[in-house]
Amino acid sequence: MLRLAGALLLLSGCATHLVRLAPKDTTQCVHGVFVFDGVSDARTGPFDVTIEGGLIASLEPASEGARPECLDGAGRTLLPGLIDSHAHVGLSAGHAPWDLRLPDPLRQTEMLLFAGVTTAFVAGGSPSVASVQKESLTTLLRATAIFTAIEGHPTPMIRSAVPWPLSAILRAPMVIEVPDEASVPALLERALRDHPDFVKVVFDDMPPGAPHLSGEVLRAIVTEAKRRGARVAVHVGSPSEAIEAAEAGASLLMHVPWEREFTDDELTRLVATRVPFVSTRRVHAAIVSVLRGELALHPLEEAVCPDAQPALSHRPKGYVLQGFDEALLAEYDRVLGRNVKALVDRGVVVLAGTDAGLPAVFQGASLHRELEALVALGLSPAQVLRSATSVPAEVLAPNRGLGVIKRGAVADLLLVTGDPLTRIEDLEQIVAVWKHGQRVVR
Repeated sequence: MLRLAGALLLLSGCATHLVRLAPKDTTQCVHGVFVFDGVSDARTGPFDVTIEGGLIASLEPASEGARPECLDGAGRTLLPGLIDSHAHVGLSAGHAPWDLRLPDPLRQTEMLLFAGVTTAFVAGGSPSVASVQKESLTTLLRATAIFTAIEGHPTPMIRSAVPWPLSAILRAPMVIEVPDEASVPALLERALRDHPDFVKVVFDDMPPGAPHLSGEVLRAIVTEAKRRGARVAVHVGSPSEAIEAAEAGASLLMHVPWEREFTDDELTRLVATRVPFVSTRRVHAAIVSVLRGELALHPLEEAVCPDAQPALSHRPKGYVLQGFDEALLAEYDRVLGRNVKALVDRGVVVLAGTDAGLPAVFQGASLHRELEALVALGLSPAQVLRSATSVPAEVLAPNRGLGVIKRGAVADLLLVTGDPLTRIEDLEQIVAVWKHGQRVVR
C-alpha cells in the first residue's frame, strides 16, 4: 500500500503551463464592449476601454466604426477579474481523494488565472504558499497555517484520505495545534513573522466528535491577533460556532454553517456583528457527487484539469472516507443552501468562495460553478458577480484598486461572450483575461 501511494504521489496533477503573460504593451483597448463595473445591478455601454501602465486609463462611450488596433467587444461583456475568497494552493488540484498526486502549487495558481480568477485568498493549510506567492501570476492573499485543537480538523480528514506516514508528512506544516490560552502569544508570534494577510482558525469538530477548540482559546487567539494588528478568519460549521466566533471579533467566517439551519434570533445576532461570511455553497454537493460516481464536469473544469475525470468517476470498491457519510454530506448541502439565502436576505455580506482543492473543486473553474449554484438559490446574477468582485476586494484587500472597472483601477479584467448579468453561465465563455494590464495567453 505504501509503495503504491508513494508511486502515485510521484505524479503531478494535471498538465503544466496553462497560462503565460503576453509581452507588455504600452496601450491596449477593447472596442464596443458592454461593462459590468463590479458594483452596478446591470452592465452598461457599449464602451471603449483603454488599458495603460497596468491600470484602466479610460472608459469612454464607444466610437463609431471599426478600431482594428483594439480587441472587438461586440456581443461581449468586460468584468473585473474574479476573486475566490476561499481557495487552497499546494494540496490537491481537485482530484479524487483516492487519486494521490504530488501537488504542483504554481500550476494551481495557473488554473485560477486560466479561469479568470485574478485574485484568491489561500485560506491556510499549505506550507508552500509563501514561496509560491512570489512567483504566482495570480494575486494570492494568504493565511497562516491552521490554528486548531490538538488532533482537530484538518487532521482527521488528512488521515482518512492519505495513508501513513505520508499523512503525517503532509499534516505537520499545515496545522498549529493550540493546547491552551497560555500558548497563544508565542504561537502567534511565530505564525505572523512572514506577514500573512489573515490568521486562520478552525472552530469546529470535523468530522462530528473530533477535538474542538474551546471558546476561551478562540477568544485568546482573536484578542492577541488583533493586538498584533492581524485579522482572523475562522472556519465554523454550526450557527452557534458562527455566533461565538463573530461575537469574539472574527474578521471573516470562512463557511456558511451547514450543521443546522439558523433561527431568527441567531440571524439577528449575526447581523449585529457585521461579520462577513464566505459562501462555499457547492463543496458538499461536489464531494457527494464524487463519492456516488455522479460527477459531470463542465468544459472549463476539464480544461483546467483534464486528467482528473477518470479517477473521479471510478471510486475504488470498498473505499470509505472515514467520518464523512454521503447522506450526511447531502443534508449539509441542503442546509448550507438555505442558510446562504437566509443570510443574504437579512443583508449579511457573503463573499463567493469555493474551498478549491477539495475533490472536484478545481482551482479557478470551481468559482464559476459556485456562482451558478448561488444563482440557483435565487440570488440575482448581479448579486453573485459582486460577491466575486467588488465585495471581496473591499473585505480582503481594501484600497488596492481591485474588483472594479473604473478609471485608475487595476486592470485585472475578464472578457466573456454573452451577458452573465442575464445568464450567469455566460461567465464561462472566456475570450480574454488581463492581469495588471497584461494580456494572459491561455
